[in-house]
Amino acid sequence: MNKNTEQYILLGGCRKSHALRGQFDVFLENPENSILKSGIEVLVKPQNIDSNLPVTGKIYKINYFSQGNKQILGFEEISNRNQADYIIPFDIYVQRKFFPKINDDEIYLVDIMGFKAIDFKTSDNLGFLEKYYDNGAQIVLVISGDETMEIPFIDQFVKEIDYENQTIIINKLEFV
Repeated sequence: MNKNTEQYILLGGCRKSHALRGQFDVFLENPENSILKSGIEVLVKPQNIDSNLPVTGKIYKINYFSQGNKQILGFEEISNRNQADYIIPFDIYVQRKFFPKINDDEIYLVDIMGFKAIDFKTSDNLGFLEKYYDNGAQIVLVISGDETMEIPFIDQFVKEIDYENQTIIINKLEFV
């Protein structure tokens, strides 16, 4: 699998500032395994027109990251609350090259986005993987097609991931 290390991947976002020093309260797609740390440059893009960031986004260098019951992030270029509030709300992207190497039996979910979903029993095309989310118990894949399905990302439902053909084989149970 050829992965572009220059590609930016969405990690999370921010909707409010934190304290007076220009830091941010951030929410992350995967808070348990965040790759954010001081010194990394991130691409910050506006979530909507309330942000004063350029539509194409802006690169910021992280100078502070704390992970506890909240994730707090600081940028070298932002030193007070007014500057912070000026760019909120925004999404945070990081270059793929900062992702840790994974084992052969592991995947990054971003790598299967857009894959075609195929029914395990009938070989029917169910749609494509539009997005995913963590419901607290497991990752859930959202398949968009004639209907939208939410499939738990567990072996009982996801039978195979075929990178060559960019397909996910789904065991669709009756209650889904």
